[in-house]
Amino acid sequence: MSEIVLLLQAECEIRDAYTRYDQSGRGWLLDEHLESTFGHLSRHPRLGAVYRGSIRRIPLRYFPYAVYYVIEGSRVIVLAFLDQRQDPERIQQRLGL
Repeated sequence: MSEIVLLLQAECEIRDAYTRYDQSGRGWLLDEHLESTFGHLSRHPRLGAVYRGSIRRIPLRYFPYAVYYVIEGSRVIVLAFLDQRQDPERIQQRLGL
């Protein structure tokens, strides 16, 4: 199993999304789906589609977000947790592409 490592910016993005959804009582559901996604990634790191270069992307079920990550040895490094409804150029900027 791979270790899941969240970069600080990704952790902040997750916290912000949770806060938004928690206001409508759906924060627990976001948390549940995110934990499930991390569990899948831990067992199957190559599950996400290649986004660009070594960056992979896996969408969250029932939410407009995706986890962007890279695989480094036995670790999955989560780079970002981004709303997919935003301009693709803004996503690329956030990922430093």
